[in-house]
Amino acid sequence: MAVKAVEDEIRRVMDVADKFGGWISEHETANRYAVIDPILWALGWQTGLPWECRVEVKRGKQGRADYVRLNAEEKPVVVIEAKGLYGGSNYSPTNFRRTLAS
Repeated sequence: MAVKAVEDEIRRVMDVADKFGGWISEHETANRYAVIDPILWALGWQTGLPWECRVEVKRGKQGRADYVRLNAEEKPVVVIEAKGLYGGSNYSPTNFRRTLAS
């Protein structure tokens, strides 16, 4: 993972969100495809390899985790829960950029 590549991808995702934020904000799935997945790929996550990353993982009473990153022993090391961006019509490019920058 190159830091510059991750920074470039975050900038690209911000541009996409500026243009399509209203649509992305309405659906968790759209947010995953347009925002989360590209950043995870830039970070080196192989979301298509189930021994590295799993999606929609049942977590007992906690429901399902959207993404679970696994270590070499296939134990969870990172859990990510995806949501739409700021609830549909409440989407704000400023708030989105602030979230990505933090």
